[in-house]
Amino acid sequence: MIQVLVSIVVLSLLVRGGGYLLRKFKARHLHGTNFHRAVETGRVSADVRELTSAARHDAEEKLPTRRKSRLSNEQLVAVMQAEYEMREDYLDHKMKLKFYQGTIIFVIGSVGGLVMETVWMYVTVGLLQSRVGTVWGPFSPLYGFGAVFFTIICWNLRRKRAPWWAVLLLSMGVGGVLEQFTGWAMESLFDAQSWTYFGLPDAITQWVSWRSLAAWGAIGMIWRYVVMPEVLYRIGVPTTRRQIIVVGVLAVWLTCDLLMTMAVFSRKTYRDMGVTPQTPLQVWIDQHYTDDWIEGRFQNLVVGRQLGPNL
Repeated sequence: MIQVLVSIVVLSLLVRGGGYLLRKFKARHLHGTNFHRAVETGRVSADVRELTSAARHDAEEKLPTRRKSRLSNEQLVAVMQAEYEMREDYLDHKMKLKFYQGTIIFVIGSVGGLVMETVWMYVTVGLLQSRVGTVWGPFSPLYGFGAVFFTIICWNLRRKRAPWWAVLLLSMGVGGVLEQFTGWAMESLFDAQSWTYFGLPDAITQWVSWRSLAAWGAIGMIWRYVVMPEVLYRIGVPTTRRQIIVVGVLAVWLTCDLLMTMAVFSRKTYRDMGVTPQTPLQVWIDQHYTDDWIEGRFQNLVVGRQLGPNL
């Protein structure tokens, strides 16, 4: 588990850094959504607006230019600062964190965490396996809920202008509680394990260790200062009824997926105890979600036995 958490830190920085370089490249060449927003709102200097207007005129008239318009280094620095201030102003005065944003962040966290975990395991140990956490969708709910919890906490810390050490400590606490609750619930309810820190020198409990807390702290810091502002800015607030309907339908599907996953593992537990199905739904689950199906779908999960320490 700790390797996965570290991979999230590294890959998040790489993705965010790549996005920054791409925005910088676009801005230098007078392109990009953020760049044009900064121009339209008058946040850039007059010379940059003139360059943009001339390039747009040439493009509309299909006039060949002697030289492609580019920003100087000084202009580029000013434009990037203007884009940053525009984003911060939007988050401070227009953004409201609600169910709409939370649902999208859950999907981003669930899918992104699953992809990073799968890639990390393949790169480090050459193991390519299904590591999903639900019966239907390509989701890993641990990362989804983690992203939502971190967003709620970091958003409130941002609003209160909390110092960096408060972000670090709260991130460690939230990550530790999330790991502990998830690991305990899986074992208590379904006799299942996906990770354990037993046998490691810094283990605090079976599902929490000092190294994992450090990783959660790093994730929280990166989420608060690097990832969350850009993600929320990109998501924005719903401006059409269609956006609200689509996200609402997505939320219903996610809820059904999570409830069905719990029902499938509940029946797995009772089947192992020799309890026969009592309702039509339980009969249907036993017919469609057999032990072999569960083993093939949740390949990183063990049921009914103990895992060895996994980093």
